[in-house]
Amino acid sequence: MGFSAWGDINPEAPVVVHCHGTPGGRLVGNATNYDSGFRHVALDRPGFGLSDPHPNRTVGDHAGDVRQVLDHLGVQRFSAFGWSGGGPHALGLGALLPERVARVAVLGCPAPDDDPDFDVTAGMPEINLESHRMLKENPEEDRRAVEKAIAVFLDDPESFLGEIDAILDPVDVAAGRTMRSQMITQLRDAFQNGAEGWFEDDVVTVRPWGFALENVRVEVWLWHGERDRLVPVSQGRYLADKMPRCTGLFLPVDGHLSPLARLPEILDWLVQPLLQRATTS
Repeated sequence: MGFSAWGDINPEAPVVVHCHGTPGGRLVGNATNYDSGFRHVALDRPGFGLSDPHPNRTVGDHAGDVRQVLDHLGVQRFSAFGWSGGGPHALGLGALLPERVARVAVLGCPAPDDDPDFDVTAGMPEINLESHRMLKENPEEDRRAVEKAIAVFLDDPESFLGEIDAILDPVDVAAGRTMRSQMITQLRDAFQNGAEGWFEDDVVTVRPWGFALENVRVEVWLWHGERDRLVPVSQGRYLADKMPRCTGLFLPVDGHLSPLARLPEILDWLVQPLLQRATTS
């Protein structure tokens, strides 16, 4: 299991676990400054970067990996942040490690695909609709599709990112330009062992997550841009309605990438109970 840790080396510093997007890895493209005053930890999910594949995993299995890494680091209490495909994994930490998780924040988080009363495909861009169809009908088609996409990235990263830009709202295209270099570094590392990580991350989206949203009982702050063309805002509203202690913040002029500019505000909220605990202990 590959992971990275950065920030304040003081063992008393509050810890935030970052759950990367899909595709992505431990070198998160939205990594915070080393002088933030917090300790930050990010794991490669199975198949990405330095982590071995785990073909039959569920979203909830990530909690066991995080527990193992944090035990190794001597960390007990923490908060979690998940962006995009990392959002469900961050919520899983809140559901399955409630004794250790103080708060969870998610941004641009997709919804589960197991509620017959909610159409998870509504508003999806064509590329995501096609991936969803393949995952439902013949998952190996999706594997071949991500293998081709990774080949494009390794040959010409700008061409790969340009194809994504063509889907995004202009506000996200502009935001993406500011983190381009970080994203390329992250993805080059994440793809070092091929397509398995991306494929597995796709597959878990159409499987049961391994926990119920109603069991995410920690405080959750959910952010979702109303101009998000990758994960429609309807999915964020669905999630916010299902979790008992969730506050939803829906941003009229933001998309999928642009809200990352407000990550410092999110981090400040995440660590508040950790700082209070340190002060009173």
